[in-house]
Amino acid sequence: MRWIKEFLKLEVPFCTYKLKQGDSIIYVDNNKSFIVLHGIVYISKTFTNEETITLGILEVGNIINNPISSTNYYYKIYAIVDTFLLSFQWAQLINYNNYLSKQLFFKLIELNELTKKKYEIMNTILCHKDIKSRVSQLILVLLSDIGIIHKTTITIPCYISQNIISDITGSTRSRINKILKSFYNTKIIEYTYDKKICTKYPLLFIYFD
Repeated sequence: MRWIKEFLKLEVPFCTYKLKQGDSIIYVDNNKSFIVLHGIVYISKTFTNEETITLGILEVGNIINNPISSTNYYYKIYAIVDTFLLSFQWAQLINYNNYLSKQLFFKLIELNELTKKKYEIMNTILCHKDIKSRVSQLILVLLSDIGIIHKTTITIPCYISQNIISDITGSTRSRINKILKSFYNTKIIEYTYDKKICTKYPLLFIYFD
């Protein structure tokens, strides 16, 4: 994989992790960062009062940083599908003061900027007070970012459970169930044989904005 090769070339220490679908890890070490090598995750921020906010849905090439240490919250990385992560410490990379290390440093900064856009998109979704609008915009973003087009249908290529949708949108599973049923009954969404969400009418989701 590209990023493993980059770190091996510089002999910068790193670790890799495999998260199976449904696995999660708690992330509190502000000295450690993660690159998504393969898969899809979402990252949430949980405060001491148990309030949880989803920060973003991250894909291959996104980076997860926690620059500020705090006892008031922690991060959770949740694997939507089987996922591989590479972890490293910025300090160990900065210690290598040469051309290759600087090149890698700037590449990682670019990843950080791309990841910020993911956070901005999620913030836009959660700005909707109406849960139905949040769900429709979430589905639209997933269709846009990772959707696979086959003839007249766009399919989200992984199973997104109602529990995941409720967790991301800050709602209850029962509420999500009702919303998805209404989408299905009005033909806005369909399901594949393995319960993946698909649609022939992606533009209809815009009307829930």
